[in-house]
Amino acid sequence: MAFTRRHRQISAAALAVALTLSATQVAEAQGPWRGGSSAPVAEAPVRIADEVAEPVPLNGNFDLHAELLYLIEEEKLAHDVYQAMYAKYGTRIFSNITASEATHQQAVLSLLQKRGLADPRLGAGEFRNPELQALYNQLIAQGDTSYRGALEAGKAIEVMDITDLEATLAQVSPADSDVIRVMQNLLQGSRNHLAAFERQLSR
Repeated sequence: MAFTRRHRQISAAALAVALTLSATQVAEAQGPWRGGSSAPVAEAPVRIADEVAEPVPLNGNFDLHAELLYLIEEEKLAHDVYQAMYAKYGTRIFSNITASEATHQQAVLSLLQKRGLADPRLGAGEFRNPELQALYNQLIAQGDTSYRGALEAGKAIEVMDITDLEATLAQVSPADSDVIRVMQNLLQGSRNHLAAFERQLSR
């Protein structure tokens, strides 16, 4: 089955974070002083939604197979970003959540296999969906700037996942109870991950 373009836009809140590095992160990359000034650079607030956005409606032609193919790549994006951030910073939060995202992918893979759909996943950091590929690249760039930037990238991913899962669950047929069960589990997992990132960011 050919991988089709996504029928909804990636969460605007999450994408805004990925597209723009915060002034704080830029300052961290440049060092504590600018232009020889003896005064520390003031930190600017990080651009990220503090609350999960309202679910983004899908279009009228809901395609469960396309949604599942997208979902496994979306879970892979989270896994690959967190794996890269663990390799860079070596912190437990990225190690633990990377393992969780691998489990999430296996749960979605079982849904694909049950429906005779081929696994669309490519190598680490590679995606068939061009929007996810672009988002991955942007999140990696953000996370490479500072540890806080990596935590913000993680928060953005979980906000996006929650928004997408809620929107998809609203349209899944009750007949697909296995899909509903898996997505509800993924949703709870994403909420837990979001809370973990928020705790780290509040310290």
